[in-house]
Amino acid sequence: MERNGRLLLWALAALALSAPSAEARWLANATGPDVFGDINAMAGVSGTKGDVALVIQCSNAAGVTLAFTDSASPSTLDKLAQGPVPAKLLIRVDDGDVKTFDAEAKKWNPTRMAIVVEDVHADLIPVVHAIGAAKKSINVGFEIGGTRESDNFVATGSTDAMKTVIEKCELPRPR
Repeated sequence: MERNGRLLLWALAALALSAPSAEARWLANATGPDVFGDINAMAGVSGTKGDVALVIQCSNAAGVTLAFTDSASPSTLDKLAQGPVPAKLLIRVDDGDVKTFDAEAKKWNPTRMAIVVEDVHADLIPVVHAIGAAKKSINVGFEIGGTRESDNFVATGSTDAMKTVIEKCELPRPR
């Protein structure tokens, strides 16, 4: 999933980021099964300010990843290339409770960094389902060493996008 997933992610992020935020909507794509039986799915949307995106990717073999991506300076990317930096990622869907996750800031690609939450969190799959049921907005923020940033993401298209992710990666229903 690493190489193909990153290429697919880049394509989705480019599409999501190319639309003005007033017209932003969730986009999703799935590939596979490949010769190994792996299925990959990805969904993304651009934020309301700046060059940020919210991306959810999964694989039936590797689990779920949620990432808040942003453009970054070459010096920041060089630091992140040396290893991930501990971070917190916060997310609230519509008027629900704020969920806080331990995350890592990483170099995402040659021009972007990401605050990443991996599948090890029991609460991540219910968040994917909540995004699929969102009616208004998804608020996401992060904190790294006292620096905080947040953005809002539209719910438009999230139902279909999360349906693709949930079905293709066979994510369980929350209890």
